[in-house]
Amino acid sequence: MKNDILALAARGDIASAARLVRESLATGGAELRDIRVLSAHLLFQATPWDEISALLPPDTNGVVTSGLLNSVRKGRPLNAQDEPIPWFTYPAIDFLDGVVRPEWTVFEWGSGNSTLWWAARTAHVVSVEDDAAWYAEVVKQVRPNSESLFRQGSDYFDAIRAYPDAAFDVIVIDGSSRNDCARVAPDKLKPGGIIVFDNADGSEFDAGQQTLIDQGYYRIDFWGPIPSYLYKNCTSVFFKDPALLRRTAVPSVHRSSVGISCFQAMNRRAAPPEI
Repeated sequence: MKNDILALAARGDIASAARLVRESLATGGAELRDIRVLSAHLLFQATPWDEISALLPPDTNGVVTSGLLNSVRKGRPLNAQDEPIPWFTYPAIDFLDGVVRPEWTVFEWGSGNSTLWWAARTAHVVSVEDDAAWYAEVVKQVRPNSESLFRQGSDYFDAIRAYPDAAFDVIVIDGSSRNDCARVAPDKLKPGGIIVFDNADGSEFDAGQQTLIDQGYYRIDFWGPIPSYLYKNCTSVFFKDPALLRRTAVPSVHRSSVGISCFQAMNRRAAPPEI
């Protein structure tokens, strides 16, 4: 049954694959042992989301408008419009959408769709990758305002040392050697800058985060679902300047790469047509 499920999923016959998953679950699910996450995703995709959306006010089904359904279907972090988004939690992406500035420079450990997302919103991005196969894929897609570096071992977390102190507005820790990255990052961050630490709920990363806390950084934790999976994770943002939290714009005018809110959708529908 496992091979049948995989074959149907590969052909895009989600309904039939999900039917086999349900049949297996009814008899204990032993055949799903090695494909449990995939099986869960097949059931998720086979849910009648179009019918659910039809019962809700237009554009208020967050599973669809956030791009979660699209990213699970395609196995990559994408929004509903097929645009790349970071593999951060959705609340973190929403927050960053509200603070990112076009003149910013970004350094990130770990590369991928996040590199494309930052490059579309900031002046310059430097990304470092230590997986040769993945680097070969990413480097094909980078924008002109991006640098992609391949480094391994200590050269990976030391790559940032090649840049002047206080060179970056954002430093993203989302790859290998995260505790070492957290140790060398602060010197390269501008005084008003932020450090984005993904998967902050992993205890193996406690030491790196404690390093930042010991240096006087504030931290905001953004808990929530992530693109492509049905998990709840934590993406944390570290900063020293509380001005980061000072907002003049009200939430109703927020623009996000992961969809609009329920109230924004309803307000938009209620607004008089433009003349």
